[in-house]
Amino acid sequence: MNEIRVFLTPEMANPRILKDSTCVVVDILRATSSWVTAIGNGAKLVRPVTTLKECKSLKSKGFLTAAERGGQKIEGFDLGNSPLEYTPAIVTGKKIAVTTTNGSRSIKYASAAKEIYIGAYLNLKALNQVLQNKGTVVVICSGWEGQPGIEDVIFAGEIVSLLSNTHVYTDDAALIAFELFKKAKQNMYFFLSQAMHVKRLLKLGLKKDIDYCLKKDVYDIVPRLIKDDIVSR
Repeated sequence: MNEIRVFLTPEMANPRILKDSTCVVVDILRATSSWVTAIGNGAKLVRPVTTLKECKSLKSKGFLTAAERGGQKIEGFDLGNSPLEYTPAIVTGKKIAVTTTNGSRSIKYASAAKEIYIGAYLNLKALNQVLQNKGTVVVICSGWEGQPGIEDVIFAGEIVSLLSNTHVYTDDAALIAFELFKKAKQNMYFFLSQAMHVKRLLKLGLKKDIDYCLKKDVYDIVPRLIKDDIVSR
């Protein structure tokens, strides 16, 4: 059987393992959910960058700019990191440059992979269908500032579960994710209410974002990173 592996933070990503793998980058709350929404609602592409300066510089090249730090939108940019902002009226046909606290960094750590896909609950079914036919699959959880995030680890565990007929986990991180998913799936909202990032977003009044990011299969797409840009597969 093929392997599935999980990195609980981007910093744990091993280029040697990534080299011949299909990688899924996950930042459920909220970057990858926003990117899936943007592409699903007609954006031409999303370009993740790591710095505010680089993001702002792309404005002159026809990009909408989106920036978030600490869960909050940065003044002077067109968008933040709320997927609810990425409506068809705003993003259809647009190029979007985006920098976030965690998700944008994860893309850089995934760069050694053979293929890089964007994962969220919003496109889980479509993502699963793609991954079933892949060799080694690696899930990179974005977490929060170098620490694991429960919401990302649970999602990774669900991927492990969905691929159990075609892939076998070969590291303890994947086992941790799988066992956490099994425990959480009976009452996801209650379980996630204990997560630090959920508490952080609730303090910022972003419950609607959380509710939206936990919806399954809103989009039948699997965005993929091609060179520097996330595009429709």
